Amino acid sequence: MRRQGTGVSAPGPGDRLRVVVFGQEGLSNLYIVDATGKISMPLIGTVSARGCTTAQLARVIADRLRNGFVREPHVAIEVELYRPFFILGEVIAPGLYPYVPNMTVETAVAIAGGFSPRAYRYDAELSRSQSGVTARQKVPLIAPVRPGDTVTIAERWFCRYPCPLPSHECSMRCERARGTITSAVSVARTRVPIVSRNSMESKCGA
Repeated sequence: MRRQGTGVSAPGPGDRLRVVVFGQEGLSNLYIVDATGKISMPLIGTVSARGCTTAQLARVIADRLRNGFVREPHVAIEVELYRPFFILGEVIAPGLYPYVPNMTVETAVAIAGGFSPRAYRYDAELSRSQSGVTARQKVPLIAPVRPGDTVTIAERWFCRYPCPLPSHECSMRCERARGTITSAVSVARTRVPIVSRNSMESKCGA
């Protein structure tokens, strides 16, 4: 399934890009981003896609082509296939899944069949690798997920004694009594940092 490049998502290793140079059939083709974050094109050689949006990468390629190869090149790029994401832990069907543009942790959980009965449902651990370094942090369910990310849903605490309350309310009261949370709101505001769109992304061309 082709994913339209909006200029927002940054391509990464394993992504398949469709590069169209209008009027230049020999340059228009599918290119796979290699492990170093680069693509290799005729005439201009390797081009770094690391940290670039599709729109930024198109401008970089156009500038390279304009330097003695093509007069007034017009370049368009779309991500035809994103690298997959992983979801582990307390979901119904953990594993590897195709990435869906604009997805969040909550979307990832839904794709994996939903929370398991033992899942902690108020935050998740998000792991993201760049330049050989993996960053991990707790995020709320509304946090964005990028291609190649790993989402881990933790197991929640359980009451030791039978409880007549519905399971959701019972687990909330049990965890509150143990001092692990004060409320779902306080978790989102104080315990879980909200990840900004650029906080785990590198600079274009770096």
